[in-house]
Formats: sequence, structure tokens, C-alpha cells
Amino acid sequence: MELTNLSFLSEESDNQGVVGAIAYPHSGEHFHGSLMQDFEVYVLILHEDSSLHNKIRHSIIGELRYQIVYMDWVKLNRDLITGEDRSVTEAFMDGDILWDRDEKLHLLRDDVLAFGSKMRKQKMFYEFSCFLNTCIEAKRWLADGQVIDAYQCIMKSLKHWAKIVVIERGIPPEQAVWAQIRDMDRAVYKLYDELIASEETLEQRVELTLLACEFSVMSKMEGCSELLIEVLRKSNHPVSLAELMIHPDLLYIHEELPLMLRKLVHRSIIKETGSWIPSLTESGREIRYFVN
Repeated sequence: MELTNLSFLSEESDNQGVVGAIAYPHSGEHFHGSLMQDFEVYVLILHEDSSLHNKIRHSIIGELRYQIVYMDWVKLNRDLITGEDRSVTEAFMDGDILWDRDEKLHLLRDDVLAFGSKMRKQKMFYEFSCFLNTCIEAKRWLADGQVIDAYQCIMKSLKHWAKIVVIERGIPPEQAVWAQIRDMDRAVYKLYDELIASEETLEQRVELTLLACEFSVMSKMEGCSELLIEVLRKSNHPVSLAELMIHPDLLYIHEELPLMLRKLVHRSIIKETGSWIPSLTESGREIRYFVN
């Protein structure tokens, strides 16, 4: 598809805080789901300003319909690490860069393609947090007698586990991770196969898979938390949750920090201490985290 008239976007490039813009034409050969809907072109405009997040415009230029989405830089980086929005990832990686202030879009694309150490650790941390959380949810549903809900959660757990296995080999996990891992780790694939097709009852299948997942959680927790542990180790003083959530290495995975910090303390992988601060009551202390 020829993108011939995008001059209407020129004013956007002069706005303060704009990082760049990408146009992703829909060729009609593939269905792109809710992102494209019936729009021929998806335009992603990146800003430093988080207040513009979720702003969307619909426009018609000539015979083409455009969906223009404004997204802040932090949200984009998180989507690229977590893979939560497959359509945004595809648009960013495969779209046409319209403008790129300070070459940030090109550099970020290169980082994603290289799948370097920092991004691997961030993605590992995210996938493990999801793995842990879905295991906990599966166990709770099972305890409540809600076997189907437990089954759905444990299926998600296995998918996160499979992605961790792929990342451990230095490879970016694909959306179709089961096809990717089939010959990479037969043990994890066998768990998936038995969960969906073995002769045991559904409850028994969930229980057996949950046992395997819980064992894996315990064995992988420290390794998958390497990035957070490194940040704590480099600090010369105990660090609060608020400080960790704005740390440059953890900014894009900050939503996973509360759960992971508590589990790491429980496993004695990191330590906690109380710190008196004026904003709390006389009996209240802020929890800070450190490693020996």
C-alpha cells in the first residue's frame, strides 16, 4: 500500500515531547484484529508525556481510513518487553518510521532485534512474575473447588514457563511459543500435552501440573530475579519500593515489583528492614530492601 499523503501529521512532529511516529499500512493479506479493525492505516505517535496515553483519532484521507494512536514512551517500552499487545509490537517493528527525533525509534528497534542482556533480564523478570502469579491463582481456584478456572490459570502458567525456557536460551519467545518449544524442552511440552489430553480427571491434571509448576517456581526464582537483585546489590543503602519503581532498569516492569519483592523476602533471597520516615504515623516504618 502506498502512503502518499501524511502531511496532515507534520504539525505533530513540532509538538514538544514528541519522540517519533510510525505508520503501519494494512495490506489486506492478514487480519490484524482489534488494532486495525477496518482501518487501512494505523499510525502510532510516541510522546514523552504520559498524559497523552490512550488518546485516539480516526481520520479519512482520500480513500484511506486512519487510526491514530498516541502512546507514551514508557507504555511502548513495556509493551515491547511484555508482549501484552501483540498488535502494537507488530506495528512498531514492521511499520514505516515517519520521523524519529534523536533516532530513538531506530535505536529501540535495534535493541529489540538484538535481544541483549538487559532486555532479556527484564522479559525474564516479567514472565516469571506472571508464572508465579498464575500459579498462585490456580491454587486458590482449586482450593475453592473451581476446577475449570484453575485449569485456565495453570494453562497460562505453563505458557509463561515455556517463555522462560526460551529466554534462558537467549532467544525471544514467539507468540506461538508451543511450536517454538516443542523440540527445545520436551519436559515442559509434555506437561502441556498431558494437561490437555491425559486420561486423568481434569482436577487431577491440574493438581499434577501445579506441583510441577510450584517446584519450578522455587528453583527459578533467584535466577529470574537477577535484574532486581543486581539493582539492590549496587545500591549502597536499603531501597524502598517507590525508589525501585522509578529505577531506569526496572521502570518498564515496575508493576511486577510488589509481588516479587515479597516472595523474594519470603524465600530469604533478599532482606528487608524498617526505616522511620516523618510521613508515617509514630508506629509506622517504611519497608526497605537490600541484599547482603
